[in-house]
Amino acid sequence: MRDFTGTRRTVDETPALIDSKAAALYLGPSLGIDPASGYNIYDAPPSRLYTPLTVAQFRSITNLSTDDDQTHTDSLNFSVATTELAHLPAGPLGFAAVAEVGHDSLIQNVDPLSLSGAYYDYHNTGATGSRNRYGIGSEFNIPIFPMLTATAATRFDSYSYSGTTSGKVTYNTGLEFRPIQNLLIRGSYGTGFRAPDLSYLYSGASGSSSGGIDYYLCRLHRLDARPGDDDVLRPEDRRSAQLCRYRAFAADQCLQRLARLSHRATGRALSRVQ
Repeated sequence: MRDFTGTRRTVDETPALIDSKAAALYLGPSLGIDPASGYNIYDAPPSRLYTPLTVAQFRSITNLSTDDDQTHTDSLNFSVATTELAHLPAGPLGFAAVAEVGHDSLIQNVDPLSLSGAYYDYHNTGATGSRNRYGIGSEFNIPIFPMLTATAATRFDSYSYSGTTSGKVTYNTGLEFRPIQNLLIRGSYGTGFRAPDLSYLYSGASGSSSGGIDYYLCRLHRLDARPGDDDVLRPEDRRSAQLCRYRAFAADQCLQRLARLSHRATGRALSRVQ
């Protein structure tokens, strides 16, 4: 049995440009509203764009945006394993089993100004949520012939969050063929399962910025690039297959091979010199 409890805290500080204060510094006061477009009219001095900012001016239009994020995990695991669960004609049957239960939580305390769009080209998102999970699995190592061994494993995982429960049975099978002592051919096929991350499930509204603005289309379509959270995300399923070949050599064989390669390389180098 193994019990695990862990808390991780991350504090991130990012210098951010305050949109309204930067606009006031570079554009000056508004002279009114353009009746055709509905946007503010400014008489911005071009010299401001080419005048370096003083330290005081820079500090007046920026803020140190601070995020304080915390994740917490409680997990309880049970496992058992043996290399000789039973004796088969080709060798001992290996077996392992695992069971675990856990609880995960996430709290993202972000700068409120980064959520309201007060910063230029800097948008953030907060998240608060938790989930419960459990899983059970087993694996067998089955000798079929002295040269052929099979592996079979299966596992069930279940996650519960926001009134939703998702779970899936996954498996993995494989064969290992060793015709001679220093050659192993292995193949396997398996499936996988992954539940959505807590940040994907519980994140609030986020934003994005672009390098150019099409004011006409924005007004026409009332665009708003601020997607919210999605606690109905589906888990990921996957399948994988692999085929590998391994060759192992004894230490004296490796040294003999290196000596032959070194001798050949030296001979080629001498022939080029001559």
